Amino acid sequence: MRFSSSKKIERFFKRLIDYTQLRRAAHYVRNAKRPNAVFIWIPKNAGTSMYHALRRYGCVKTKEAERIRYQFSQRGLVTFGHMDYPTLVDEGYISEDFDRSAYKFCFSRDPYSRAVSTYVYLRKAEGFEETFLEFWRNVREKGPDPIGIHHVIGTSQCNPQVRWIENIEMDFIGRYENLAEDFGRITNELGLPPHSLGHQNRSKRKSSGQYYCRETKAIIEELFAEDFEYFGYPLKSDRELLGDS
Repeated sequence: MRFSSSKKIERFFKRLIDYTQLRRAAHYVRNAKRPNAVFIWIPKNAGTSMYHALRRYGCVKTKEAERIRYQFSQRGLVTFGHMDYPTLVDEGYISEDFDRSAYKFCFSRDPYSRAVSTYVYLRKAEGFEETFLEFWRNVREKGPDPIGIHHVIGTSQCNPQVRWIENIEMDFIGRYENLAEDFGRITNELGLPPHSLGHQNRSKRKSSGQYYCRETKAIIEELFAEDFEYFGYPLKSDRELLGDS
């Protein structure tokens, strides 16, 4: 009961801060001389690490559409979590002026590795017992839940990475595999002082190849065919991924 009450109190004060627009005012002040930029946060592509680094420059994170007007001043650095950015613009949550002027960037990840990271994360978060093969069989059969103006719903994180950047004119797409160097390029292009990039929210797991068999390899290559092609990640042979002789 004490835990429940404390959570209610915490939510109450968060809403109170929203309604007084203190967060929006703070964001406005911190970003008075910052460039406009939006980090398109594709799930399981080191987004937590990226946000922690960007927060030092005044970046705000909002994961609920109805709270955008209370937290975001329509200027400076921002990320909207895993929400669909074009829909937020179309529905008026983001101003056209900001959208036109904002530098837009994201990070891609090798689909084989991202599929494992997504599975490990969701299994821990949701507490299910499905194997890697069973999980991705089900995603293929049912299809992932769509992305939208929600942070996460069901299996929405299992969409191909390209879903998050459809209909967006991206200024830069970095690579998870080249994270630190590409982050340096982003800060340089935005005129921000350099800063080291740590790796947050790293999952502890076996190597990616240990999760795969020929069937899961085929499933991932089918589900994420668009990602392999668009981001230029090569398809691996059985020997490369599975270690077959």
